[in-house]
Amino acid sequence: MKKLSSKEIALTVVFAAIYIAATIPPWKLPVIGAPKGGIEPSLVLGPIIGFVLGPYLGFIAAFLGAMIGLILPPGVPSDVGSFLMPFAPAISAFVAGSLTTNSMISKKIKGWMIGALTLFALILSWYIYFFGVWGPAWSITETKNAYIISYPVLHFTGLMIPLIFREKLARLFRVLKRGKFSIPVALICWSAILSDHMLGNMIWITVRFPIIMPSVLPDLPKIFIVSIPLVLLERLTLTIVAAVITVALIPLLMSSKLMPRIIEEA
Repeated sequence: MKKLSSKEIALTVVFAAIYIAATIPPWKLPVIGAPKGGIEPSLVLGPIIGFVLGPYLGFIAAFLGAMIGLILPPGVPSDVGSFLMPFAPAISAFVAGSLTTNSMISKKIKGWMIGALTLFALILSWYIYFFGVWGPAWSITETKNAYIISYPVLHFTGLMIPLIFREKLARLFRVLKRGKFSIPVALICWSAILSDHMLGNMIWITVRFPIIMPSVLPDLPKIFIVSIPLVLLERLTLTIVAAVITVALIPLLMSSKLMPRIIEEA
C-alpha cells in the first residue's frame, strides 16, 4: 500500500474543513415531496475534492466534512437516515476521483471502469428497490411502472459519459490546456453529481421517507417523475459551479505545488 505523504494528509484535512465550513449557511435548495428536507449547496464540493485528492482520500475528506458538518450545532438530526447522507457527497468525490485515475486496484482495472460501475450499481439499486422490495408491499400500476422505469433517465446520461469516453477522461483531465481541460471536468462533474443524487434518493426512500413521511410512500413514483425538470436544473447548476471552481482551482494548486496528483502541464 502506498504511504500517504504529509501533503496528502494535510490537504485531506483542509478539504474536510472547507466542507464543514460550507455546511454552515442555513439556506438549502428545496426537495420536491420532502418539505422537511433540502439540498445543501456544499454538494458542489464533492467532485472538486475528488479531482484534487483522488477517489480514496476524496471519499474520506468529503465524508468527514459532511458528517462533522451534520452533527455540529445548531442540532443533531433526529432521524437515523440523516447520518447516512454524508455518503452522498463522498460517493460524488469517489466517482470524480475514479474517472480521473488511470488505473485502480490493478493496472488492468481502469478508473473509468470503477466510476461507471459505481453509478451503474446505484441505478440498479433503484430498480431492485422498487421492483423487488417496494413492489410486493404496494400495488404497482402500469402508470407507476412507467414512472419507475423512466425516472433514472438523467442518471443514465451520467453513466454513458465514462462508457463513451473511457480513459480519455483521465488523459484529458491531466493536461492543463484550455478547452481540453474544461470539457472533461464538466462531463465528470455531471456523472459525479448524479451519483450523489441517486445515492441520496436511495437513502431517502429506504430510510428517511418511511420514518419521516410514511404517508407519501404509495405516491413515490409520481413524486420522483414530476421532480425531473427541477432535478435537471438543480444538477446542471451544481455541475456548472463545480466545473468552474475546479477549472480555476487546479491550475492554482499546480502553480503553488500543492496538487497531490500528477498532472502534466501543457
